[in-house]
Amino acid sequence: KSMFQVALEVVNNPNSTDEIVAEAIETCSDLLSNRKVLKHIILKHFFVGKGTVYRAVFRSGNSDIRNDKEMMLAALSRCNVWRLHVSDELKEDRDFLLQVAEEIPGLFRDLALVWDSEMVIRVMQKHPGFFIGDDEIIRPDLWEDEGVVKAWLEIGGGWLCQYFEDFEDYEEVILVATTHKWQDFKYASHELRKDKAFVLKALSIDTRIL
Repeated sequence: KSMFQVALEVVNNPNSTDEIVAEAIETCSDLLSNRKVLKHIILKHFFVGKGTVYRAVFRSGNSDIRNDKEMMLAALSRCNVWRLHVSDELKEDRDFLLQVAEEIPGLFRDLALVWDSEMVIRVMQKHPGFFIGDDEIIRPDLWEDEGVVKAWLEIGGGWLCQYFEDFEDYEEVILVATTHKWQDFKYASHELRKDKAFVLKALSIDTRIL
């Protein structure tokens, strides 16, 4: 058997410890040039506190993994320490960041600084429970976006006085807020409250606003 075949058997053996797999990688770095094998190693051996296999992969000199979307997604799903090794190019790849955020919401805090309003809205809609009770994980400037505000209200986040003052005149925003919590109608501006058509819309949502 070739060295590659022997190393591959070690990696595929469910009884192989992380230490043995790490030794196989260091003995035969060609293992990592095979995408199927590399992904198997990532998914089966990267969720480890000691990071034995994790370190062996980097000692092998295989730096391409840092810029490989598929492999980095797999790695991040197993061990969030990989966020430290995402390439600069991938950090600027909007599609990659959005995919990470949608599939691994726990990394939201680490990605939040590069997010735009559309990304926040999409992830908020997919993982609403991740945001409730923790509005601080959203960058303050994004609260100026009407779409973000409406998305927040739609998931039941409630009216945030420190951010939403400028939206008290926005009919759609107030109606969304009222839909999910009728008491939030009180944040409608005086001008809106004088608008008969608007008040009728609000009443159709919940008569308790009177």
